[in-house]
Amino acid sequence: MKRKTFLLLIIIWGISLQTAFAQKTETEKEVSKIRSSVLRTNKLIKTFKKTKKFVEGVSTEGTEATFYSSTAGLKKIQAEIAGETFYAKADYYYSDRGELIFIYSQENRYDTQIGMNPKVVKKEEKRLYFANGKMIKKITTITETDLSNESVNEEKDIVDLENTFRKAFKN
Repeated sequence: MKRKTFLLLIIIWGISLQTAFAQKTETEKEVSKIRSSVLRTNKLIKTFKKTKKFVEGVSTEGTEATFYSSTAGLKKIQAEIAGETFYAKADYYYSDRGELIFIYSQENRYDTQIGMNPKVVKKEEKRLYFANGKMIKKITTITETDLSNESVNEEKDIVDLENTFRKAFKN
């Protein structure tokens, strides 16, 4: 009886593993199609109608968007967004059916306001892939470029805590 139960559990586990692998494979196929579409859009960008507009209500320091469209509709939006302590760029890509398929964004965070000679303290890049109106993959890269006093204090607190644990272990 135990042997049959064990075999049944192994079979169920194998099927679930196979299903998970198939789903990942489908997602990667979809991501590959999206990447091809983005490359095609960028290759043809000079053939699209280009319209620039200032967009209200997005940020305090202003947002400018460049829209690229063909007779089939919107193909790409390039946005530049300025805030008091950040600057961001974002590219939005659309399928031939007008559906959002990809967003690439870059954001720089500054240690002070833009008008006061700021230093970049954090950079963030995001790649968001969409299919059928849902996000199917997200890749985020964050780089902290300034070890300010806050970071040094945080590191000191972590090291102090580690020392406390080490002492507790020895006792």
